[in-house]
Formats: sequence, C-alpha cells, structure tokens
Amino acid sequence: MMETLRALDEGLHTCLGPHTLYLYGSAAVGDFRLGWSDIDFLCLSDAPMTSPQCALLGSLLGFLAHRRPANPYWALLEGAALHAEAFLHGTSTPTGYWGSHGFRQTSGYVLDPFGRQSLLENGIRISGPELRGNMAPPQREELVQAVARHCQTVLHHGTQPSRSLYAAGWMLDTARCLYTLRTGKLLPKTAAGYWALQEGLCPSPDVLRQILRIRENPRHFAGACTPAAFWESLPPHIEAFARVLEHELEAG
Repeated sequence: MMETLRALDEGLHTCLGPHTLYLYGSAAVGDFRLGWSDIDFLCLSDAPMTSPQCALLGSLLGFLAHRRPANPYWALLEGAALHAEAFLHGTSTPTGYWGSHGFRQTSGYVLDPFGRQSLLENGIRISGPELRGNMAPPQREELVQAVARHCQTVLHHGTQPSRSLYAAGWMLDTARCLYTLRTGKLLPKTAAGYWALQEGLCPSPDVLRQILRIRENPRHFAGACTPAAFWESLPPHIEAFARVLEHELEAG
C-alpha cells in the first residue's frame, strides 16, 4: 500500500506542485481489509488548481493504474485533490475526485462529519505541511445528523437483496453509528462490530459474528466459501439492527 501512496504523492506533485497529502479512514487505523476496504485520501494543494491541471491529474492517475495492473491497491483509492484554501473555507474550485468509478472533475469537495473527525483524530500526514490546525471538528449535532442520514440509507439500500460485501458492511456501519451516537467518538468497523456484540445491541448476534469472520478475511469468505443462502438471509437482519439505531436516535 505504501508504494501506491508514494506513487500517488509523486503524481500529485507532478500535476499540482506543493501539496499536503493525508491518509485517513480504515487504512490509517489498522482496520484495512484487502477485498473490502477503500484507501481514503485527501490532497490539499498550495496553489489553486486549474481545470487543465485537474484533467492532467486524471490522465496521470489512470496511466499509473493501468501501468500497475498487478497492484490491487490502485482500484481502492478514494479521495479528492483541491486547493487547500478552498477546502478550508468551503468555496467552489476545480477539484479532482478519484473513486470506485474512476476519476472525475467536480467543483468542490466537503468531508462528511465522519470523514472530518477521522481525518482530525487519526489521519496520517503522508507529505506536506500540517493543515489540520485550521479545521474545526464536527459538533455533536452534526454527528447525530450524519448518523440519522446513514440510518435511513441503511434502511433504504441495506434491505435490498445483494450478494456483495456491501450487504455485510451495513451491519458494521450500523454498529459504528451506534458507538458514535453513544460516545461522540469514532470506532473502526471491525472494533465496532465486536463492541456491539459485547453490548448485546445486535438482534442477530450469530449473523454479526459471521460478518466479522468475513471481515477478517474477505477475499476468502466473499466468494464461494460463503453460501448464497447467507447473503439472501441478510436483509431482515440488517433492518432489525438498523431499527435499534433508529430507536436510539428517537430516544435522543
């Protein structure tokens, strides 16, 4: 992974010049699982980025990804590159975004409260000057609103039939939201799952235990080693756990 981040950092410098690059999320807290997790990054450039620079960045990153087909980490990069001042003040600016569907240009980027807290608490600075002293942590109300939005997302999308790891991920997302709601802090997905089991919060503990086993070795368990019947059985368990979160939100 570090080789990928170094190549990303070099590509960013070629296109944008001086910048600060952060790694945050699961890869920054030791909870990265190849076959499941993304690699979350944020690049803040010293100077404003032009649209041609943004296009060059997309071309270069695409070239690097195709040049290293045996490297599984390139496809997992998810993040944005934009002018530091624009990011800190929330103003519109040419922005490059790299995600699961490749690279695209946008007009700005805002980290949601979970991402912002993760960046501030656990983010790793890969290169450039430290800029987090100028970032405000999310307030309690922002985190509660983010949990409420995610709860509705789980109830809408997580209850649909799927054989993807994303289906299993809804259970861990719910556990993490419950932890944030109760403590105001973040917890890695795997730890949140075990915490929910310890607290007796999940109505389907055996299902959550199986998901945690998959989480520990997703490339092994996500294929034929996990029966189709398991994936097909998940929606009602996901809904029941999300209802626990919904009830806690309503209880305040």
